[in-house]
Amino acid sequence: MKLSKNKKIKFATSGAKHGSILEYSPTPVPAKNLIPEWYKETKNIRSDSAENAIKKNVKDCMPFLDTLMSGYIWTLPSDLYIERFPGKDSEPKITMNPEVGFIDTRSPLQSGKMSIPDGCYDTHFVWKHPLHIKTPPGYSILVTHPLNRHDLPFVSLSGIVDSDKTTWRPGNYPFFIKKNFEGVIPKGTPVLQIIPIKRDNWVSEDDKSMLDSWSQDAYEVSSILRGWYKKAHWQRKSYN
Repeated sequence: MKLSKNKKIKFATSGAKHGSILEYSPTPVPAKNLIPEWYKETKNIRSDSAENAIKKNVKDCMPFLDTLMSGYIWTLPSDLYIERFPGKDSEPKITMNPEVGFIDTRSPLQSGKMSIPDGCYDTHFVWKHPLHIKTPPGYSILVTHPLNRHDLPFVSLSGIVDSDKTTWRPGNYPFFIKKNFEGVIPKGTPVLQIIPIKRDNWVSEDDKSMLDSWSQDAYEVSSILRGWYKKAHWQRKSYN
């Protein structure tokens, strides 16, 4: 079987737009290189008793792992210090090296009636990112908060860019800071996850014939204690 040629996504950074030295900041890296420590430290539930034999957690869930390993991650280009002040409506103070200034604010009017993410300050911050991104014809990029990274002290918003039609250029990307955080967010912290997606035209259909195979599938799932999906259907993805 002849393998299809790998698609290529191109990255570059430039600080010229903001007059900064961000052009020297790292380009996005494969998400698989930044698996969070809490996931690595999570152990599979041991099958050391009849009670535990069928218990599973996130380490047994390949769809969950795929969210952590798909696409590419742009990371924080420098340390940040977040300082809280008394009063629930006080805006946090952000301290960083001014030469690598890459955070700003924008008017709340730009978000219309969109609600603020739960537990976050009302202030609309933006990452002044230095990224240029180009994808092959027919491919867009989903740019989003790193998937399942609820541990991060901020929430980046999501967008889809047709980065084959025009190169995605440096600009302002919105995010919110969580009220319960104070301290240093270190350089290298995941900020945005970038996943290439193929554009196709879709139509939806209500197809109950899929239910006909449910009993057989249910048997196959229940007849194997662990790893049925991984063994039978999961396909390894490649982002390098």
